[in-house]
Amino acid sequence: MPSPSNPHPNAHPRAGAYANAAELAAMLDERAARVLPQAVSLVRHFAMPSETQVKANASGRPGPNVITGDDRRSWTHEVHVARGTVSGTVGTNKPQGRRLEHGCIGP
Repeated sequence: MPSPSNPHPNAHPRAGAYANAAELAAMLDERAARVLPQAVSLVRHFAMPSETQVKANASGRPGPNVITGDDRRSWTHEVHVARGTVSGTVGTNKPQGRRLEHGCIGP
């Protein structure tokens, strides 16, 4: 269905036709400025439940027995932004973290 400003038959109904390149560039810059904060918010939104699930799994069998809660408290999430890429990491800074996650092999 063509839009009023773009008569092409395959145009999206909200599509526009722009004759002013500077106006189009400004609109694209304004939209691009909103993308990174929205992406950070979205990654953080999904990292937090992942951290919560890890903490729940670290609360007794089949995970370790909870004695002090030290392992469970050590789990955190971080959101990283580098060169326009947003990523999230859920992890622990405790030395026993790898051993608990991957099992005991070697000393």
